[in-house]
Amino acid sequence: MKNIYKITISVILTLTFSANFVTAANISDAFNGEQSPINNSAQEAGYNTETNNIDTIIAIGINFFFGLLGAIFMINLIMAGFDWVMAGGNDEKVKACQDKIRSSIIGLLAVIFAYGIAYALTGMVGLALKP
Repeated sequence: MKNIYKITISVILTLTFSANFVTAANISDAFNGEQSPINNSAQEAGYNTETNNIDTIIAIGINFFFGLLGAIFMINLIMAGFDWVMAGGNDEKVKACQDKIRSSIIGLLAVIFAYGIAYALTGMVGLALKP
């Protein structure tokens, strides 16, 4: 069972980190130097499309960090639920799974509240968490 955890977490982390390295930084090449429709839509929606300023880099980092933490707690919650189903009525395993689920929910709520606090604090400073 531990191998399933390791494989699942390895796959998720690989997909998460590899998605950050595959960027659309050179998408303007596809439009022969013109601004891409994606950037036009983002600017009209109020998003900052400049990625070279420190505010945007910090916002992307904070959003990525909290997104990764939320994903980890959700995966832990799902795996604990799976373990509960596979416990087969063993009271010790069911109790351990309930503790994992309780811890995962508390962790997920902590991440949500921490993101709310970070969002409020960065708003006070003038940094928007909307990259």
